[in-house]
Amino acid sequence: MGRATEGPRYFQTTQWSLVMRAGGADEQTQRQALVELLKRYMPALHSYLVYRKKFDSHRADDLLQGFLLSKLVEHDLLADARREIGKFRSFLVTALNRYVISQIRQEQAEKRGGGATAVDTEFDAAAESEPDSFDVAWARELLSQAVRRMHQECSGTGRDDVWEIFEARVVGPALEGREPLAYDQLVERFKLVSPAQASNLLVTGRRMFVRVLRGLIAEYEPDDARVDAELNDLQAVLARA
Repeated sequence: MGRATEGPRYFQTTQWSLVMRAGGADEQTQRQALVELLKRYMPALHSYLVYRKKFDSHRADDLLQGFLLSKLVEHDLLADARREIGKFRSFLVTALNRYVISQIRQEQAEKRGGGATAVDTEFDAAAESEPDSFDVAWARELLSQAVRRMHQECSGTGRDDVWEIFEARVVGPALEGREPLAYDQLVERFKLVSPAQASNLLVTGRRMFVRVLRGLIAEYEPDDARVDAELNDLQAVLARA
């Protein structure tokens, strides 16, 4: 299993149809869908345990492998996943939290000779008090995917001017903490005619980014109303973060 080396990354949203196939009755279809789900979620789950819950990388690997064996394979966790219960990412991280707490309690009980025991780590208290942490990883990765896809689209359509202005005014300040370039600086750096031209290019870039972001969301939420709701959720998660 790969190591997380740069904080919560690689989080990808999931098509509910894929979740349902992974929890279905057909063994071959279930296995294929489960493999795809694991590819999408393993790096995020690993980062969640390492960077949010403070387990070392090897311990996080062991816990994830045990979780997969116990919950996803032996106990058919995905068969219990249904769209009406809410977001799959919340469903999955809740199950992981409960599994880890159970494992810690079991290990402590074995060390002390059996019997009930409280979890003497911070994980138990933190698991229920930080419901948004996994959503933050999702939100950041979704934005990163949108930025990468927009950059690719600009490069492929000869709109490097749109990307450069958008990167200088939005991406750099948002993702790297850089000061946004003033419009007169943009004119000088990119050989533009006027600040108005720079402003128009930025408007074009913002519209393109929103379109790309909506397209990403529509890959797992095809209904327009749900796309709007997911955008609102994304903004709320980032605001809380």
